[in-house]
Amino acid sequence: MVKLSLLGKTAFLRLALVALIGLPFVAVLFSSCEFLALNIMPSYLSRVEGSVDLESALKKAGLGASFRVKKLSFVSSGGHDYAVAVATDDAQLANAFVDLDGMTVQKVLIGSGAGDTVLADMDGYIATGTSWNTNLYRYYPSSMALYSGPSPITNTFGNDVSSLIESGTQYLIWVSGSYVYMQPYTSTWSSGTLLSPYIDSDYSLSGNKSSTVMDGSSVRLLLVGGSSSFVMTFSSFATFLTAMQTAPILGNSGVSYVTLPSSDDESGWMTRGGAILLHHDNGTTLTLYDSDSGEELDSFPIDDSENSAYGFSPDGTKWLLYDGASGKLHLLRTWW
Repeated sequence: MVKLSLLGKTAFLRLALVALIGLPFVAVLFSSCEFLALNIMPSYLSRVEGSVDLESALKKAGLGASFRVKKLSFVSSGGHDYAVAVATDDAQLANAFVDLDGMTVQKVLIGSGAGDTVLADMDGYIATGTSWNTNLYRYYPSSMALYSGPSPITNTFGNDVSSLIESGTQYLIWVSGSYVYMQPYTSTWSSGTLLSPYIDSDYSLSGNKSSTVMDGSSVRLLLVGGSSSFVMTFSSFATFLTAMQTAPILGNSGVSYVTLPSSDDESGWMTRGGAILLHHDNGTTLTLYDSDSGEELDSFPIDDSENSAYGFSPDGTKWLLYDGASGKLHLLRTWW
């Protein structure tokens, strides 16, 4: 046994006392570190399935340093699944195609050939178009090499055109005020008759953003405005076509609707899981609403940074987030 002198015992007791008193402070320190870590880490990180440095890819392609990402979407064609970012530096437009299998940037289109809207077309190509001219470009989905274009079509691709394909016909859909517009195109983008029925005499939208999805046999159309938003449900595609030819839309049999809150910057997405709206009331949240009742189902707080953008898959199982602070594009699982 080791014996301590009186001096040694005194020193030992002092050390023990300091250690005992210091424990609560150490605990508080570690607790504070954990608290800071929880609050510094973005809320979405636990749901990330893959990420890519989108900022570097866009700058490398020639987009200016002050670019912003306007829109994110999922585009699938020919067995190839892409996340598509529409970005601009105000001097030129760019489309970045990210292969979702490996989360790699496969192609960046910049300037001529890039579009406000990017979609899979009725013939299996990926098509781009802009809101300021009627030029259409088509690309092979496997390589994103140019197939054809520029080829003129009947109408411009607006900033917020949504699309449905049924029986080989492509329907481009957009909204303006009280009117919903639908332009059909058959194979090789041969245009049909433009339809533009009004919604109803009591309903007018302050915004001009829409999102459409096939939900089973039903068609869901989300109209997003600054003062209100709502979802129209058509019991079948045949009902949808009839309603688009018979104004007012809400006066047709088989058509129902629910009213939703407004979205501060008129951002919304229609999915088979429900309608999602972006709100900035108390911080930034993405809120999911039931498509039939309009009831709020769930919400997800976002650590919103400048130049952030979002997009949702049609089936409602995945979403995209561009984080302007890090310059990364993330593929995530939805939170519901």
